[in-house]
Amino acid sequence: MVSSHRRRMRISEIDQEIARLQAERQALLDSPTLSVDAVPVEIISQIFLACLSDLPFAPGEFDLVAVLSHSLATDGKTSLKRLVEGVDLWLSCSQSRPLSHHRRWKSMELNVPLTGLRDLAGTTGGLLHLTHLLLGSAYYDWGAGPEAGHDAEEPITLFAVAPRLRNLHLVLEIMHHLGRPDHVQLPYGQLTSFTGTSFSVRECLEILAKTPSLVDCVFYVHANVNLVALPFSLRLSRLKSLKLFTTGSQPYRCPVMILNNLTLPALETLVLGREDGTEPEIIESFPLTAQKSLQAMPTLATLTLLEWDEQDVVHALSLLDDDVRLGDMSQGTGIFIPELQSLTIQCEKRDNGCDEEFSYNTLLRLLDMMSARPTPLHSFRLVWTSSL
Repeated sequence: MVSSHRRRMRISEIDQEIARLQAERQALLDSPTLSVDAVPVEIISQIFLACLSDLPFAPGEFDLVAVLSHSLATDGKTSLKRLVEGVDLWLSCSQSRPLSHHRRWKSMELNVPLTGLRDLAGTTGGLLHLTHLLLGSAYYDWGAGPEAGHDAEEPITLFAVAPRLRNLHLVLEIMHHLGRPDHVQLPYGQLTSFTGTSFSVRECLEILAKTPSLVDCVFYVHANVNLVALPFSLRLSRLKSLKLFTTGSQPYRCPVMILNNLTLPALETLVLGREDGTEPEIIESFPLTAQKSLQAMPTLATLTLLEWDEQDVVHALSLLDDDVRLGDMSQGTGIFIPELQSLTIQCEKRDNGCDEEFSYNTLLRLLDMMSARPTPLHSFRLVWTSSL
């Protein structure tokens, strides 16, 4: 128990500290020099930048101060709505600032049309340290259509010299297309990771044809009913992880059409799922139509199926065995994916108020099928998206 003497000593120490702080504050208030002058100029600059409007390059003296300020050109974050004037002016101001020099940029994300960047390649002289790049909603320039202006045929070379770029994410507008992939010059051959959003099946294959060094790839594929056979035959010997998330009508056809055009001898992880959470489609034809593709994945160890109908998933997986059929599990002998170690299934549970639609039998069939494998799974997860 603390003695009364120690308590009095502690209270005295607290009173002294309070008195000291009060004296310092009063001294600042009485000083002829404003206390704000004692704050480092870098902090004042950041406070000033944070107080600007959402349109920092709208006409106004404050906007010019923000752009021309030495410290703000060093490490400020701005919303470059007027891209042509804004980026060009910012780059010209930052060239002599070692902490913000564009050649030191490691990550860049642009979510605006790229027209204003067409003439900046000569200004930057290359993005020598850039490792991650995201280009979003850039369909005007990808298509090089009339929307791009009179210089639509002139390629964008701002990102052409980026020797360390390894991670690229391209976002297209839904229902617009990657009309001319080379219109924005990018070092596709050196990429090891790629993410494509709102791509068609053909655009997925076109990008894969340009990226032989990929190790990890994710596509959010916008499906449509006008899919046709595609003249592609690609071998990606380094690709270890492929994730295909589909949206739109007939989504189950997208992974089949992509996989049937690929040979993936080093693939370890395959994820097939739906991206928009809409009503699942039938995928029972997937193993039959993708049989050749799966046989071209001898190292596949992890298979994940997301947001599909439960009965169709079990039917599809039963067909992954050469001879297994739902009605006669005992005849299964050959296994379609011999090296498979991890299987994850997330599916819609059929539950419309009818007892016979509840899938205990489905679960038992799936477990029987898994136990019949000569090569046992190390991990098996079955998740329903609705409650039991």
